[in-house]
Amino acid sequence: MATFFALYGDDIRIIFTTPDYDAGFYNTIFVCLLIFLLEFLIYCTFRDKYLFTFNFWMDLISTCSLVLDIPWLADSILGFQFDGNEVNLLKAGRVSRVTTRAARIVRFIRLIRLIRVGKLYKTAFEVIN
Repeated sequence: MATFFALYGDDIRIIFTTPDYDAGFYNTIFVCLLIFLLEFLIYCTFRDKYLFTFNFWMDLISTCSLVLDIPWLADSILGFQFDGNEVNLLKAGRVSRVTTRAARIVRFIRLIRLIRVGKLYKTAFEVIN
């Protein structure tokens, strides 16, 4: 559920809700980020031959990409201050274009992660039966 929300939560927020609900969505995405960080650390610690594999890099990129979906966290990391200065607005515009392109790529990576989670679920279900 966390993977599905991380993949589509921001789109649901934009399409179906008003700005009054943004804080709740951002907090939920932050919880998803914490869950994915915990999962990533557990995999790195306990899974043999996981470090620096394809799945390692996909998990790392998709987890780090959630930071861009949380404005208060992204602002604190990127350090933009909107004080009316045109230079800052131009920089922010360039960063916005770059992050929009990056977000498209990252959504694709998140989709691959969702497929991987589905395969893991299928394998676990087959083991149980």
